Amino acid sequence: MRFLIYIPAVLVSAGLIYYVSQAPDAPPVTQGDGAQPAAVDVDYPDIDAGELETGGLEAGETQLVTLHVPEMHCPFACYPAVKKALEAEPGVVGVDLAEQKQEGVIDNPEVKIQVSDAFDAQAAIDALAKAGFDKSTTVQ
Repeated sequence: MRFLIYIPAVLVSAGLIYYVSQAPDAPPVTQGDGAQPAAVDVDYPDIDAGELETGGLEAGETQLVTLHVPEMHCPFACYPAVKKALEAEPGVVGVDLAEQKQEGVIDNPEVKIQVSDAFDAQAAIDALAKAGFDKSTTVQ
């Protein structure tokens, strides 16, 4: 007789699991007034290895430099430490983690740095080494 109660319980559980698996991953991000933030599509120019010192930039102009940081293993401790070290460097306008295949895991240990003319790639690599990321290199 108990199995008659177990059957609806199993069906309800299966339905809940299905419903939860179909729900969106996260609620949309809203601004303080409830409005959706505008999407920003930034197209960063690629640079040659010879331009890493960025000495030829016009005033106010920025470029994108990619650094490979093989010791960066997690997005929760390593990436914030890398970001903090790089943001302290002169000429760094912004630091973003490269696109990853899987959320919550770093499978592509690269950071994209938007830089101005005051940026020195070797100084940034030295700052990363000081922060414990010794084997960092620029991506050619």
